[in-house]
Amino acid sequence: MQNKALVKILAVDDETAILSSLRKVLVDTGCIVVTVESGAEGLAVLQHGRMFDVIISDYRMPGMNGIEFLAATCELQPDSFRILLTGVAPGKDIIASLKSGVISTHIPKPCDSDVLLAVVNNWIADNIRGKSYVYE
Repeated sequence: MQNKALVKILAVDDETAILSSLRKVLVDTGCIVVTVESGAEGLAVLQHGRMFDVIISDYRMPGMNGIEFLAATCELQPDSFRILLTGVAPGKDIIASLKSGVISTHIPKPCDSDVLLAVVNNWIADNIRGKSYVYE
């Protein structure tokens, strides 16, 4: 039996309205969701030892774009499932990042909540089911 409360998701976007929507959709699934407004904030959270199963990032953000952020997360948490949200057609950089494994998948914006939920739930079904956890 899978326990979604064990699944931790980090969502990064510079638009607070999008973060609010992501939080609502993902919290309703029973997952633990942390949101931050920049790649730098996301890296700070990860560098403080917080572990996340799924990391979601917007592509276009000031200071550090989503590919740069997700590439940095590969070193800190290589086993995380990384989703890039993008409002542009996939260019060479996105395709190269998908091929190299920096990005696990991408979802176009505006993000359809049903698509996002399907992607996250499929990952949970493939990766969490059957794992045993010890509760103290």
